[in-house]
Formats: sequence, structure tokens, C-alpha cells
Amino acid sequence: MSLIADIIDRLFHPNRDPHAVPVLDGAFSPNRLLEQAQPVSPVLEGADDFLVLKAEGAPGFLVSVPEGLVRLADGERSLFAATEAAAGAMAPRKEGGLFVALEGRGVLALDAAGRVLWQAAQVAGRPLRAVSALATGPDGRLYAADASQTHSVSDWKTDLMQAGAPSGRIVALDPATGAGEELATGLAWPAGVCVSADGGQLWFSEAWTHRLWSLDLVGGTRRLITRNFTGYPGRIVAQGAGFWISFFALRTELTEFVLSERAFCERMMAEVPRDLWIGPALNSRMAHLAPTQLGGIKKLGIEKAWAPPRSYGLAALFDAQGEGVASWHSRVGGPFHGITALRSTGGRVFALSKGEGVIVELPQTETWLREDAA
Repeated sequence: MSLIADIIDRLFHPNRDPHAVPVLDGAFSPNRLLEQAQPVSPVLEGADDFLVLKAEGAPGFLVSVPEGLVRLADGERSLFAATEAAAGAMAPRKEGGLFVALEGRGVLALDAAGRVLWQAAQVAGRPLRAVSALATGPDGRLYAADASQTHSVSDWKTDLMQAGAPSGRIVALDPATGAGEELATGLAWPAGVCVSADGGQLWFSEAWTHRLWSLDLVGGTRRLITRNFTGYPGRIVAQGAGFWISFFALRTELTEFVLSERAFCERMMAEVPRDLWIGPALNSRMAHLAPTQLGGIKKLGIEKAWAPPRSYGLAALFDAQGEGVASWHSRVGGPFHGITALRSTGGRVFALSKGEGVIVELPQTETWLREDAA
């Protein structure tokens, strides 16, 4: 891209991060810890988020899937609640029950028996079109990341590749009625939200600009905590004084280049099936038709772990200041990619690999144990 075109791009897209993709080093140095994780659920195609029902012994879960909410407990699988659209992000209700996002339909509040209490379909006159993450505050208030006004959650790759004007927002909902208000607007696919340990701040991720923000719940001051992540940051959950972030994919120089070459990118989207676009993916199952295969040539039947990642598994632990502490990786050719959800409870941390449709338990490390005790 020429200098003039780059200047014009910065004028029309001031929120787009101009930095090169950083290498994985320091707390993000590659390892195989996520590949050593133990599956603790059956395969659930399309599983997106989950809540932990029981952490002791054999864990129990409530999982969002396209047909609704599935309960996994005592070795049994049952449908907890059927929904009119694909279920996604989840958060517990302080009074019991839960909140769940529906594809293109907003947010539902359910009681402990799965009965609908209310449905919030819009906030500030605009539809809750792409609710990507939910979090409950100490007072029971619900916070939601509404990723886009132009695309639904399942259409995330189109939203990224079109590189349009950011239309995402962070909203707050009354837990009793579903009435809401906007807290932050003009965001590039906010994909995670979490209340800080002291209850005074809201942390949220902005996937397409690869950033982490904090927002004062009193006063509304917004601060940039971390910029230029190597991956696309997703959902956030508390861990002691810090938090976990699930990264659903890694950035690559090739994807960044395609995003900058608009004519090529638009033609690719118009002529090539979406699963074959040059861009991030939640898994690498497309076999011989998948792009970027040349960099991943197998040797002795094993795909090179340092090959360009079409899909990747990454979960990271951060301290209270937003500094990376440790990370868990499933590298190229690994078993658990597309991490879309994490839950920390009872000294155990579980992750959902949407790419494989399975929940796994992360292996503990000394760094994790020290941070959990902080």
C-alpha cells in the first residue's frame, strides 16, 4: 500500500491498529500446555460458552449450543432449555439461573428451572444484534459486549474481512427487567467483558484492534490497558486479582496483508467460499482445499508447530495491571483450537475449544497457583 493510501486509511479508520503482528515471547512464549489439557466433556458440535455447575470430582457443566442449553452432569446429557436461536454467551444470575445471548435476538434471563424471565432485544433504540460476551457484576447488574450492528456473532469472519466502520458497544442491563444503557460505543468487535475484582471497573477486549480496555463504572473514564496482541482477544473471566483471556485465533502477517489490500480482499469474499478465505479460523479441517498449506508441510507425518497458523489454541493469564503472566498453547497441528470460553472455579480452570466442540481442564502451573493466591 502506498504512503498516500496508508494516510487515507488512517484518516478513515483511526481505530485500526497500524502495528506489525508481534512475536509470541515472554509470557506468551509458545508451549504445549493446552495440548496436555484433559477433555472433561463429550464432543458438542457448535458449543460456544459454558458455566460450571460442579467443580469437585467429575465436573458438571451447562453448555450453549445451536439448539439451546445442554446440561452435562453425572455422566448424563440433557437439554436444559431449548431456544429460538443459537445460544451463545452465558453469565450466572445473582438470584439463581442465568443470562444467555441468542444469535441475533438479544439476551434472555432464565430462572433455575430454565423458564424465561425476560428478553432484551435492543438497547438505546438499536438491536442487540451480536452479543458476544456477558458478565455479572457484584450487584447483579449484567454487562454485555454487543460486537456489531452489521453482522451476527456467527458471521464474525465477514465482519473482520470487510474492515468496516466499528459499530460494537458495551451495554449494561438491569437484572430484573432487561432495561439497558450504553457504556461505550464505536468499538471494533468487542468480544469479552469482565468486572474487576474490586467491582469498580469493567475490562473489555476489542478483537479487531487487538486491544484490552478498562472502563470506570463511576465516571465512565476509559483507559487503554494493552494494545497490539498477537491474537484476537475474546472472552474474559476473573482469576484472583487478575483475569484470563481466551484468544480464539492468532493474527498472521498474511491476513494483515490481505486486510490491507482491499481490492483483492473484496474479490476473495465475492468469489471464494467463506471457509476458504485467507483469514483466521476456529479449526483447520478443510484438508486439501485450505489456504496457506505450503507453510505447513509435514515432516515424518507431523505438521510443523511453527507453521503459519490458520487456527490456534491460546488461553492467557493476566495480573491486575493487565500484564501477561502465563499462557497455554495448542500449536499448529495441535488438538484444541479456537478457544472461546474459560471458567475458573474451585482451583480448576476449564476451557472450551469451539474448534473441536469439547471442554478441557487446563494443567496447573506454579505461576497460575501464585496468581490464584494473590
